[in-house]
Amino acid sequence: MPRHPAVAYLFLVRCQIPVATDFELRSLDLRGKHVTRAWMAAIISGGLSLIYGLLSLIGVISAPGVNVWILLDAAILGGLAYGVWRRSRVCAVLLVIMGS
Repeated sequence: MPRHPAVAYLFLVRCQIPVATDFELRSLDLRGKHVTRAWMAAIISGGLSLIYGLLSLIGVISAPGVNVWILLDAAILGGLAYGVWRRSRVCAVLLVIMGS
């Protein structure tokens, strides 16, 4: 693909290739944005839980009441985030229930 815009335009016009604008490639519908935000929030929450749990279990920080179950919680959050990323409604509902 040529780098100069005019040459690229002529190349695409001559080949009759439909061109998607940059906005069309990046735009998501409202539901897609909500799904993206949900799995990103679950990944962040699971990652922070994993880091906090590991640091408290190896003794770097002292956190009373933290045990191995926090690692299971982080794993469940990661699995639910993957399910939401794959657009599973069941995982989305379970993520909402787990968060409340």
